[in-house]
Amino acid sequence: MTTVQLASKVEVHRYTMKPRRTGALPRVGALLRVTFKDLAEPGLADLFPWKEYGDPALEDFLKDLSTMNPVSFTLQRAFDAARDEALAVSEGRPLVGGSIVNHALATDPTDLAVYDILQARRSTCPAIKIKIGRHEPEVEALALSRMASHWGIGLRLDVNERWTREQLLTFLDGLPIRIRESLEFIEDPFPFNLREWSAFHSETGIDIAYDRGTHDRGVEATITASLAEMFSTGAAQVLIHKPAWQDDARAILAQTLGRQVVVTSILGHPIGNLWAASRAFQLVPDGVHGCMSHGAYREDEATKVLLKSKQVRGSRVVGNGVGAGLHSPWLRRLRWETLAVKG
Repeated sequence: MTTVQLASKVEVHRYTMKPRRTGALPRVGALLRVTFKDLAEPGLADLFPWKEYGDPALEDFLKDLSTMNPVSFTLQRAFDAARDEALAVSEGRPLVGGSIVNHALATDPTDLAVYDILQARRSTCPAIKIKIGRHEPEVEALALSRMASHWGIGLRLDVNERWTREQLLTFLDGLPIRIRESLEFIEDPFPFNLREWSAFHSETGIDIAYDRGTHDRGVEATITASLAEMFSTGAAQVLIHKPAWQDDARAILAQTLGRQVVVTSILGHPIGNLWAASRAFQLVPDGVHGCMSHGAYREDEATKVLLKSKQVRGSRVVGNGVGAGLHSPWLRRLRWETLAVKG
């Protein structure tokens, strides 16, 4: 039976998080508490819509969820996440089964300060991931150039296909040598084209990481000849795996092809980040992942509880406590609305 079929009750708690990025609007999501027929304790999961990448509004997601037979693959993955947490609670163990290393995260280079670089280095993060492409290439290159004398850390760039190939090259040309040499890969550099991505890698020597947001969500897009072709032709050298949006098959295939896999959260609630970390430990325990995105938001009570749980230690997410490890007075105070019950 699937995790959806095993569920007997779904409760929801809506939340709002405020980004640190200047001018960014608050983001909304929902925590799910799912009771399963065969487990004594319910499990927690995060539901965090990204309308920019084609997601429906939160309330539309919840309407689908209330049927207890959701069409959305994202909702099916939320049931999987809740099931994992419920199992961990039932067995008295932490959701994250070990310890994983993570990169630091910056959501806009124009908001980046020297302090952020130094803090990432003090936290022993091997790299910092920076989301680029919201401003003109020259503006963002200049913003990073100001950090050159304090760098000393790996660099992962995420363009989300916002720029053209020419704009990306303009940006790269504007980077100081010290920063350019620290570049590990560029994620979704410009609109996907197998031949153009392959040529870019061949001509620049820069590794490309394949993510593409929601373009290939779901089971049907995970094990395909096109994915194997993408790696074999040199169009990508790294796979970004988001457990909230994809099952593990795509990541397992990439590993069998000898490609690097980086597991990341979708910048949602700490509950979702911890589940992503649990999948990272299962899939690539010795990799450098992106499951500490709580820092992209202004600190709230959930983040304080996360830090107090001692599951974030420098660059590492470390399993501690029972389940998600956030079973505290904060969690007990949350108000839950029953969304659906199935006999």
